[in-house]
Amino acid sequence: MKTRSGNTYHFNKCPCGIYYAAPIFKNRCSQCFSIKYPEKWQKIIKDQWTPAHHIPRNILDAFVDEYAINVNIKLIEYTILQVAIDGDKALSALFKLMNYFKAKGKLGIRASTAAHIYRKFKQTYGNRFGRDDIGIGQGSNWRIQHLIAGLILDYWNITSNDHGPVAYCYYGLLGNKPRGLTNDIPPCAIMMHNSNIHNHRLKFRFWAESINNIRPMDSTS
Repeated sequence: MKTRSGNTYHFNKCPCGIYYAAPIFKNRCSQCFSIKYPEKWQKIIKDQWTPAHHIPRNILDAFVDEYAINVNIKLIEYTILQVAIDGDKALSALFKLMNYFKAKGKLGIRASTAAHIYRKFKQTYGNRFGRDDIGIGQGSNWRIQHLIAGLILDYWNITSNDHGPVAYCYYGLLGNKPRGLTNDIPPCAIMMHNSNIHNHRLKFRFWAESINNIRPMDSTS
């Protein structure tokens, strides 16, 4: 608040000087509290908050660091590029590879990794499998967008520019951020096939049907 003297006073501001503090967060803002006391933060949102609250960025980053696939990225990239040469064989290999990582406790690849693979695919094959600037329909590479987006763990980092408009809509949920607890964040679509959660199995089926019959444009026209 700015007074007549020209002095500005920040009542009840967090030490970070950006957000307001609250007693429940030890006179810090929720973001600073979650960084300094991550375990207490998890307990508060579990016991006192509702699932409507967004998960703080630092908590999401720590979640991704723990559960994203960080090894054999080149092998995943190579396997996806092989889809253009022998689709059925490459998809079978990709499925087995992702199941291997699932058994190791991983939940998908990073959105940044997927963006790199998507760029590599377009650089390698151009528009042979369609374009990413015309949405869904004839001439679109929507099947490729489905293929790669279905491997992403941190769906909230999916963008139309980096992953394509189809990926942003169906997998990035149009930019919606996770709410509630990190325990509620699902694995990537390809890892949902044998889930005991009905909606997860439906998501896997949708992904599998969307990548069916990936072929170059000139072979299907």
